Amino acid sequence: MKKAVKTKLARENKPLNPAAIQRQLQHLASELLTLTTAKQGAKNQPALRALSNDSTKKPKRAS
Repeated sequence: MKKAVKTKLARENKPLNPAAIQRQLQHLASELLTLTTAKQGAKNQPALRALSNDSTKKPKRAS
């Protein structure tokens, strides 16, 4: 890699702080979670599942 390119990249990346970026991401994700859960209404009751001996089909005779 050319020395000028390395120098330019080093100068551009110097102000970046990975720990600060991570903290900001976590904060924003937390805010997003708060917003999405606050807008949800009451949770619906789960649908009742049929028991194994409950059948919606009539038994057929074997031929």
